[in-house]
Amino acid sequence: ETLSIRTIFHFFFLNEDHIFEKRTALDTPDQSKITKSLTSLIYLLTGDDLKRYLPEVSVDELERRATQKAGVINYLNRKIQDLSEQKQKIKRLSGLEDEMELSKRLKAVAELVTPGMRLADVGTDHGYIPIYLTEAGVIPSAIAMDINKGPLERAKEHIREHGLEGKIQTRLSDGLKNLQMNEADCMIAAGMGGGLVIRILSEERDTAGSLKELILQPQSEIDSVRKYLTEEGYRIVAEDMVYEDGKYYPMMKAVPCMAGAGEIPYSEEELEFGRVLLQQAHPVLGQFLEREMEIQNRILSALESQESVRAKKRMEEISYRIEWIRGILNTYY
Repeated sequence: ETLSIRTIFHFFFLNEDHIFEKRTALDTPDQSKITKSLTSLIYLLTGDDLKRYLPEVSVDELERRATQKAGVINYLNRKIQDLSEQKQKIKRLSGLEDEMELSKRLKAVAELVTPGMRLADVGTDHGYIPIYLTEAGVIPSAIAMDINKGPLERAKEHIREHGLEGKIQTRLSDGLKNLQMNEADCMIAAGMGGGLVIRILSEERDTAGSLKELILQPQSEIDSVRKYLTEEGYRIVAEDMVYEDGKYYPMMKAVPCMAGAGEIPYSEEELEFGRVLLQQAHPVLGQFLEREMEIQNRILSALESQESVRAKKRMEEISYRIEWIRGILNTYY
């Protein structure tokens, strides 16, 4: 009701030349696809979804598109983060900002840290979390660590701008390799792949085992991280999940188990979605599960017109996952 006539024209004509020539999308030779808007209008008027006119999309193509979309989202998120950093820097230089401002994801990670812990921030990048926690008086000191010199230099600059050189030191390190025993009480590893988190913990088992708590926010393979922790004698005592910039971020706090007090084995859904999150019926996890069902249903619908053996097998897998997630929602929510 609020669209202008010109906007409506742009729905059904491809560009200015086509508008003047009164050539519709279906009459235009260089238009190879049916526009979403025209498809929607025809469906509303006739109930015909026009699927028979669309080219068949293979399973590989659907997965390629999903991967490409995820890559674009990650790229845009990095650009948004860069702009946010520039904004914060301008505020600091102009005297408008006295405290570190964290993204929703990083703030949630920081809030899992137990007050009074000496922090080792692995993969510190810009040093935001150590600065935030030190300024807030949550931790007495921190070691900001990174494998790359560039991020570490940026962290040094931010630490210097906040006048925290006496409380936060920077250190070039591949994971925990340059952290000495008993130098820290708490380790943070946020924003890296789950495989890398596992490698960091497994390569320096003694150092990791000397820490009182691990705060982990893997970007992938989170089920593998949970499995590793439970098998290596850790207990996940807290979890959180936030939604930011179109993406869901689960995170956890793990502590070493006392001798003989191993963790109760995790079920498949607990490994993938988090025992604590499920027990709490965490609202963001609930949103994630609903969204996951919606995505799987869309993929299933797209595969319905395909007759290949591989497509049929994929449909069976997707149908099983949809019912599995529905069961989880019915149990916990």
